[in-house]
Amino acid sequence: MKIKNKAGQYVKNADLVREILDFKEKGVASETLGRYLMMIANGLSSKGNFNAYTWKADMASEAVLTCLKYMKSFDPERGNAFAYITQICGHSFVAMIKKEKNHAHIKSHCYDSYDDMVLAQMEDGETKAICYQDYGEKRLKKVKAPVEQFILGDKIG
Repeated sequence: MKIKNKAGQYVKNADLVREILDFKEKGVASETLGRYLMMIANGLSSKGNFNAYTWKADMASEAVLTCLKYMKSFDPERGNAFAYITQICGHSFVAMIKKEKNHAHIKSHCYDSYDDMVLAQMEDGETKAICYQDYGEKRLKKVKAPVEQFILGDKIG
């Protein structure tokens, strides 16, 4: 169950502005500000755009960190604090989704190329670890490099 105040709102803009100004003055985030940011991030993560992802909790945590990073540039004279925080959270969610999709694409590519990588490893006669991250990134960038170069010890510098 979500916590609401008497007016039915999750976070009142006036309270959020007061906490942000306090954060800008002291340089330390209060527990109340952290709770407000988490409530906004969790509320946004339950929207239809972001609801289907399994890493919603990670997205919300990353969004809170991003909010704290960019909160110093908030000007209360220019806009609404709630809208500002929500916009930062939304952009943080999109950035994390892009990063996770890229990582999933690299993993998928490595799984598809696993047989080639194992064959290259066995031809040496030694057992070495395969650097999947370098292999996936370079292969996805369409670099025509032999699989043997991605076995640790022979990796491209």
